[in-house]
Amino acid sequence: MALFRPGSDTASGDLNPNELWLPVFSGETYMAFEETNLFGGMVSKPVMQKGFEFLFNYFGSASSETHEAGATIVGTGIDKTQRSIYVDKRPLFTAAEFDDVDGYMAQYEFRTQVASEHGRELARQLDKRTARLIVKAGRTTVSAGFLGGGPDNDGQSYDLGTYDGAASDLARAEIILETIDEYIVHADEINLPENEQTYCVIQPAVWHAMRNLNSVLYAGGTNGWNQTLMARDASIPDNPNPGLHAGMKRTDHLVYKGVMIFKSNNVPTTDVSSLGHTDTWGGNFSSTRGMIWKPSAVGLAVVRGVQVETWRVPDTQSEKIASSIQTGGGGLRVESAWELTTS
Repeated sequence: MALFRPGSDTASGDLNPNELWLPVFSGETYMAFEETNLFGGMVSKPVMQKGFEFLFNYFGSASSETHEAGATIVGTGIDKTQRSIYVDKRPLFTAAEFDDVDGYMAQYEFRTQVASEHGRELARQLDKRTARLIVKAGRTTVSAGFLGGGPDNDGQSYDLGTYDGAASDLARAEIILETIDEYIVHADEINLPENEQTYCVIQPAVWHAMRNLNSVLYAGGTNGWNQTLMARDASIPDNPNPGLHAGMKRTDHLVYKGVMIFKSNNVPTTDVSSLGHTDTWGGNFSSTRGMIWKPSAVGLAVVRGVQVETWRVPDTQSEKIASSIQTGGGGLRVESAWELTTS
C-alpha cells in the first residue's frame, strides 16, 4: 500500500500534508468495516498463510471398553475426516475515482464519508457471503456412522411451516422462538458443545416484533405463550428468562434461553445461483428466512484483510482509490447449523 505520492521528497521531510491522507483514509475504512461487520465474530476463523485450500481435521466421539486383566490395550480409535475451506483467487473490492483526490481527501467531511462507505460496503458483502455459508452448512449432508451415527452430523433445513402465511410479524416471532426451543433440544440430543455460544439471525421486521412480543403478551395475549416467561416486567417472581427482559433495553440483540438473536438485512433471501464462485458463495436462497448456528459450524478464512490502494490513471488524468478484502470459507461442524426455511 503506497503511503505517499510517487516523487515525494520523503528524505528531506518536505511533504505536502495532503500526501499523508492515505493512512488516515485506510484507518477510517477499517473502522467502518469493523463497526458494520456482524457475522465476523460469530464463526470460526482459521488462519491461512498461503494457498487456496485449508484442510480442517474433524474428529468424532471417542469410545471406551472394559480392560480385562492381562489383555493388551489396543485402543478403540477415534474417527477422523477432513473438511476443506476454499479461498477466492481474486479479492472483493470497491473503488472510487477522483480528478483531484488530494483536494477531496484534505476535507474531513468528504474523506470520512468515502472511507466509511468503502468499509461498510466490504462489511455488507462479507456478511452476505458468511450468511450464505451458514445456510449452506445447514443444507449439508455428510456420511452416516460418524460422531454418533445416522443424521446427527448433518446440518438441517428446518421448515418453519406457516411462517410466510402468518397473520403478522408477531406471529412469525413466536414461530422463531418455538424453533429456537427445538434447536436447543436437538443440540443437547446430539451432544453439541455447551460452551459455544448459539446465534440466531432473522429479518429486522420479525426481530422488532419479537422485541415487542412480551409486552403484547403480558397485556393479555391469547396465543398460548407463557406470559411469565416472556414478561417485560423483571420484578415478576421466578422469571426464568431474565435475558430476554434485558434484551428489551438493547438495540443490537435479544437473548432467549441463552441464544443471542440478531437482526440483519443480509439474511439471504434471493437466488444467486449464477453468482461467481458458486461453489462457495452461490445458491438459491429464495426460501431462507433466517439461521441458527454455533461458531464452529463454518470457517471464514480471511487471507488478506482490508487494504486500501491508490493509483494514477493517465488516460483520464484522474486517481482511483480501491478498498479490498480476500476471503474464503466452507462448512466445518455442520451439525450445529440450521437453515430456517419455508416450503
